[in-house]
Amino acid sequence: MLGEERGAHEVPLIVIFGVFLAFLLMLIFVNVYSQQAGARVDEEANSLLEQLSQTVFQSFSTQTVSSVQLPLTLGGCQYVLEVVDNSNLIVRILSGLRAGSEYIIISQIPLSPDNSAYQPGTTLYFGSSDSSVLLSQKPIEITESESPQFAGTPPPEFYYFAKKHPVEAASILEAFFVVRENLEVADASRYAYEENSVLVELRLENDDTLLVKAKLVLDTMKVGAVENAVVVSAVESHAGEQGELVGCPSVDNAWMSGWVYSPSEVLAHLSSRTWKNENDVAVSLSSDARVSAAAVTTNVGQYPAWRVESPPYVIYYRAMPWWELENEPGFLFQSYPPLEPVI
Repeated sequence: MLGEERGAHEVPLIVIFGVFLAFLLMLIFVNVYSQQAGARVDEEANSLLEQLSQTVFQSFSTQTVSSVQLPLTLGGCQYVLEVVDNSNLIVRILSGLRAGSEYIIISQIPLSPDNSAYQPGTTLYFGSSDSSVLLSQKPIEITESESPQFAGTPPPEFYYFAKKHPVEAASILEAFFVVRENLEVADASRYAYEENSVLVELRLENDDTLLVKAKLVLDTMKVGAVENAVVVSAVESHAGEQGELVGCPSVDNAWMSGWVYSPSEVLAHLSSRTWKNENDVAVSLSSDARVSAAAVTTNVGQYPAWRVESPPYVIYYRAMPWWELENEPGFLFQSYPPLEPVI
């Protein structure tokens, strides 16, 4: 009888222990599930913002219209995309484990949205306009009046000169901007192509002239789509023999009208952004990286560009915008090792 009573008391204890163990396992499972679900929301929200930021950069840099379709949910949660202060892209989570959470990325390029908030499933269109990027729920058509550098008028003469003579154009740009660091240069006036160099005559503000030699080297290193490049290695005064100098279009006019980018402008633009490498590791370019002019060759053509060296990275960035009304491909950006913009 005593043994039976003891067994009767032990059975409820076993049941209680089993229930407690099941409850504990359920709590562990719920906690693990919550962490995984939350991490998925974090990942998808940040991925969406990164995609939007890259699309903004692409549209602004290439003067083209791009689009992104917003996903229906982020990690299974409802959300809304907001644009605040014409620069902040914010994903606000409305339901689920991350309800109330916000994810933000700041665009370095001003935004001009047609709404302050966009719902899941919306197709967003991006198009460059003036110094900002348009965001719209309706397809965007870029017209001449929306792009000041086109402004209904053709580009300056130097633009067409650079298309036909990219090596000479790169040499003239290097000479113009390098000498301006120490002297008051009004413009480039004449040039002469020689073997492995280009002579450039510069007109100073006091109407004196200065003849310099831009030395050239061929760099066969493949940088992305750039197959090779003729790089200006140095600019030095020239007092020796010279060939027949021919007139060149105004560099100063092209620069002042926004059709030429200076090396300092390009470096400031690139170093102000955050980049990521092939391993998704954030990379910042040095603000004192070496910049020199070059004529890059791709499988499409040859273009004047700025070569930016920020070890271990070599970057080629366009020296001037490309007139899209010509319906011809231009050159924008190539790097090795590969880099992609993050913000």
